[in-house]
Amino acid sequence: MGDGVGAGRDSGRRGTTGRRRDPAPRRAVARVRRLRATGCLLAPPVAFLLLMGVAGLLSMPEAVAEEEAYPRARPCVGAQRWDCLYEETATVGEVTVENPESSKGRDIKADVVGDTRHVERLSFGTHEPLVKTLRPGDRVTVTLWRDYAVELSKDGVRQTTEDTPDGTSLWLLGLALALLVAGGWAAPLCWRLLFRAREQAESGWPRHVGRRARCALWCALGLIPAGVCGLVVRDLGGSSVWGGAVVMTAVWVVVCGVTAAVLRWRDGAAVTAS
Repeated sequence: MGDGVGAGRDSGRRGTTGRRRDPAPRRAVARVRRLRATGCLLAPPVAFLLLMGVAGLLSMPEAVAEEEAYPRARPCVGAQRWDCLYEETATVGEVTVENPESSKGRDIKADVVGDTRHVERLSFGTHEPLVKTLRPGDRVTVTLWRDYAVELSKDGVRQTTEDTPDGTSLWLLGLALALLVAGGWAAPLCWRLLFRAREQAESGWPRHVGRRARCALWCALGLIPAGVCGLVVRDLGGSSVWGGAVVMTAVWVVVCGVTAAVLRWRDGAAVTAS
């Protein structure tokens, strides 16, 4: 009798245990949902990077045209005040040197309050010959072209500012390519999180994700030597602004291609060795 009751209890326990649900599928579903939610959060910034990169490339013709027009600018005639050089009187507010031990131009700033314009914070390449003599309250003459304050003068002494369109196109090109590199690397990851979340939850990131991340990093760093080559060709080689941009792009493509080939070879060699 007692053995029968005990056997019944054991059978009941086994039946209860057998009816318990395995939590693993529920955890897997929750993980898939978290991955898709992460993809949804990443999608807007990734799209922003790509759109801004494309917008930068589309703005290149305008930037190049402005950079080419500046050296041809002539003094204004009559009441014209846009696509020519004109002067305005202004008052010096403050001259600051953010890094006194450096001679880099972007460290030297001068606040200039124009008589008919807002406050301008101008950058200079050196202290010579004018900036070192400026004091708060000095009356100066500012030479303007379009939206740029290109030169400052006082008592016949003139000094060019760094507020010019010179080099803007190459900076814009470099920024656009950097944004496209970042967005191009992140877009496939975002796509995988959104539309292949189940596979991602089961197997994790593929081996090539790390290689692509390293390639994107080196491609972004490759914009530095590429930009230098573009500047050298444009300034020393006597090339046009477009010529510098083409050289910069060509050098960058070569750097990215070599980087991708080397990383692929190294990964292949590592797999073979293992």
